Amino acid sequence: MAIAFMQMVVEPGKEKEIKEKLMHLDYLSCKVEEAYMTYGEFDVVIKVTSDSVENINHFVMKVREVEGIKRTVTSLVYGTLC
Repeated sequence: MAIAFMQMVVEPGKEKEIKEKLMHLDYLSCKVEEAYMTYGEFDVVIKVTSDSVENINHFVMKVREVEGIKRTVTSLVYGTLC
């Protein structure tokens, strides 16, 4: 299983709308497991899982097309502490 965290800067006032849109974004085998509105440098953070890193790559490209998202930073998980 592949896991990634995406942090996003969005247009002011669109945080909730974008979070909700991403929670229901169905693309390839990717699933948004968690989504949060946050304070600080980023406005929205999501956790994405998939059966492959390649599918996560395609998912990231799809998310970047969502209107209102200005910038993203993606962290691909390569191991766990458990």
